[in-house]
Amino acid sequence: MTGLVLTNVPLFADFSGADLDALSRRLRPHRYAKGSLIHAAGAMGGDLYIIESGRVKLQLPSECGEELVFRLLGPNDFFGELSLIDDGPWFGDAIALDECRLLLLAKRHFLDLLDNHRGMSRRLLTIICGRLRHNARFAQDLAFLDVPTRLARTLVALIEGDGWGWDGHGQLPALPLIEITQSALAAHVGASRETVNKWLGYYERQGYISCKRDSITLLRLEDLRSRAGVA
Repeated sequence: MTGLVLTNVPLFADFSGADLDALSRRLRPHRYAKGSLIHAAGAMGGDLYIIESGRVKLQLPSECGEELVFRLLGPNDFFGELSLIDDGPWFGDAIALDECRLLLLAKRHFLDLLDNHRGMSRRLLTIICGRLRHNARFAQDLAFLDVPTRLARTLVALIEGDGWGWDGHGQLPALPLIEITQSALAAHVGASRETVNKWLGYYERQGYISCKRDSITLLRLEDLRSRAGVA
């Protein structure tokens, strides 16, 4: 089962069946309850985390207890690679957004793979570059866009960029659904929960979305894309 999961992880796209079997024997499965801390900011990294099921948020905590979510990850994503490469501490917390099953790969095995699989090293660099570009756009949006525009962009990104709304066959369902709490959404937008709730209500009155407890259905995705300024 683990080998099948690994075939969908982009980092290992060039691995042969034998390579994936060998890798699967080095992985340690671990379950995390919803809301639990997977890894804390400032701690040293010892493992690469591969998401088999569930979703994980990476966030920056503040001294006053607020948080800023800079990335949401789902199945087949991975995290923790930077601390394994540069031996530096984690710069954010990793929190289980749902009940999660993760596959942990020890640092020594991860570094062995980088040394012995040139294709993996190149793919990792490409993925890291993509994440850096994402973080730069995220910082740009925080600095220059108002909350309703950031909210619209976040909803579109969750559906189209992170793929939470896809049906598994490369197509969006007629009414894409995002399962997320308003608190988690507000942390990703970079605004208070009250402000995000206000603008969710506005978009709902406009007929763009429909809100229920811990879920948002996108009724008019193209109109929301236009409001977000997404080409």
